[in-house]
Amino acid sequence: MRILTSPWPGRRAPEPKVFLSAEVVRRGRDWYRSTYFAHATNESVLGEKSTSYLEDGAAATRAASVLGPAEIVVQLRDPVARAVSNWRFSTANGFEQRPLTEALEANLSGSRAWDRDASSVSPYAYLERGRYVLYLEPWLTAFAPTVHVRFLEDVAARRRRRPISTAFSESTPTFNHPTRATRSTGAPGRRRKSTPTSYAGCARTSAALTPGCAIGLDGSCPGR
Repeated sequence: MRILTSPWPGRRAPEPKVFLSAEVVRRGRDWYRSTYFAHATNESVLGEKSTSYLEDGAAATRAASVLGPAEIVVQLRDPVARAVSNWRFSTANGFEQRPLTEALEANLSGSRAWDRDASSVSPYAYLERGRYVLYLEPWLTAFAPTVHVRFLEDVAARRRRRPISTAFSESTPTFNHPTRATRSTGAPGRRRKSTPTSYAGCARTSAALTPGCAIGLDGSCPGR
């Protein structure tokens, strides 16, 4: 499934981060729509993703105030692999100079200060960003039951089995996927039209799972 996201022809808007700012959110739904989706025509799905959203509980409330009912897709990954990937990213971008083991061991003692002008979230939250249950709670409160949790490993396996254009088009017991969408740089998919739906995608970031808790596809945590 392809989703219309970029406000500039031929370019992608990878991280709008609209809902991280109360000041920006006050501009309202019409501003959001005209800024990021002015090029929309008859697409069924309008979506954006900003990885920082999941870490900001207030972002969930702000998103709900602007979007109203919306489908929220959260993509998580193995928390250990996520921590290592985080360290690699921070190292490659000049935030981190410590070896992996040293950085992770230091993180056990708490968070490290960072330059908030250089990064919207901490580049050093290797361990706490893997405690997904804590980060999901505000989104489940604001948008339940339309929060859909997916795991990167499952998505990757599905992509290997079928073309990307149909990787997300199947239905599951907790998520009936919209049937038609497009990117700004591609043609609309040949799908049955459906009612336009707003998506705020929270991808790939967050904190290790609470011991003994397996998050369901609906974001639930049995026994918690």
